[in-house]
Amino acid sequence: MQDHLYLILTGVIAIVVLFLSGCGQTRVEGTVTFPDGTPLTSGKVVFENATNTYIAPIHEDGSFRMGTLKEGTGLPTGKYNVAITGAVILPSPGTLTKPTKTPATNKPKKPNTTSKKNQNQNQKLEVTHLVAEKFRSTKTSGIEYDIQKNTSDIKIIVEKP
Repeated sequence: MQDHLYLILTGVIAIVVLFLSGCGQTRVEGTVTFPDGTPLTSGKVVFENATNTYIAPIHEDGSFRMGTLKEGTGLPTGKYNVAITGAVILPSPGTLTKPTKTPATNKPKKPNTTSKKNQNQNQKLEVTHLVAEKFRSTKTSGIEYDIQKNTSDIKIIVEKP
């Protein structure tokens, strides 16, 4: 009798834990495109609320699936500001250049474009952004979503620089 009661109690606890772990979360899927409908093919979608930041990769077809700890587990319901990060084109290794120096001062010139320093070769990586600067921050993008149960098929439209 005790074994039977133990099994029932264990089963009830397992069901309650599974139910509670999914409470308040919903699957969030969508696409990131430009105004002409072409997809953004790289980067990350960032959803940020007052307490947490959630990030999902953008796939080659412009689609994304927002998760928490596991792929596809969803987001807690609530209001989010959204941004796009990491949508850049890096140069191929053969196109790297060393910093140029001005003849008068013999100091390196500051580049006019966004750069990252390749510490191994003391060269500059010229980065081409695919998305306008305002969309790269949750504070300036102007993109907001109120995620509720069964929210899916979110369409995020961004502009080129």
